[in-house]
Amino acid sequence: MDYSFTCHGHRNVRSTHPTTLEFTKDKELTETGDCILGVSADFEYFKLREMLIAGKGRKFVFTLKVNDAACQMQCVPNPEFGDPHEIVLRKGDYLSARTLGTFCTKTARDIPREISNVMKDPLATMTVTITLL
Repeated sequence: MDYSFTCHGHRNVRSTHPTTLEFTKDKELTETGDCILGVSADFEYFKLREMLIAGKGRKFVFTLKVNDAACQMQCVPNPEFGDPHEIVLRKGDYLSARTLGTFCTKTARDIPREISNVMKDPLATMTVTITLL
């Protein structure tokens, strides 16, 4: 089972946070949002919930694609995810309603610069695909 959504770039994308990575439906981003890689995300909360139910006990693989660049990461899904507005992936085990995955193999600062630099362009579009392992 795969699920894809898109998000867009913003001039304030920094992608430097050492422990989290985030996608938000917000259209704006302040300079303090150093974990956010994409804004105006069009993910559907109920589709994510379906994946969590279908993938009980399995890991998620996230594939991020922008232009010709791509990267992947794995995480352990949080069955208690419950935020229709934000997706947060965490390196550690901290759980909140915003946390879709923990023990993530990459965080904002681990995203290749060729990807995060492109996402500083408000016209950039990233495709995020989530796959069950």
